[in-house]
Amino acid sequence: MEDACRQTRHQLAMIERQIAARMTSLIPQLGRRRSGYRRGRPPEPKAFLCRYRSNLAAMTAERQPEIDELSRKLARQEAVIASLRALWSAGLIEPDCRELERSEVLTVEQGRAD
Repeated sequence: MEDACRQTRHQLAMIERQIAARMTSLIPQLGRRRSGYRRGRPPEPKAFLCRYRSNLAAMTAERQPEIDELSRKLARQEAVIASLRALWSAGLIEPDCRELERSEVLTVEQGRAD
């Protein structure tokens, strides 16, 4: 179970790294859109940040369903792990979970359904 939880965390981190890498590759293109000095007016420094933030929001929105699904999955996995650890610390189950009684199995299964 903990391996599955680690894998889900890794998938979320990989999505974040992919978004960051795409944004890093876009920085030169975002900087080229400056108007330059027209009639003595310097380029606006906030325009680059505005373009950067809008592109970041678009890329994040593109991957948002996947991020939400993985976040929900991670929350469920962590809840099950926490409930199993609580049962283990109370002495109701053994670390390998072979000695689980019927009522505790139902409690753990209900935790997964949430």
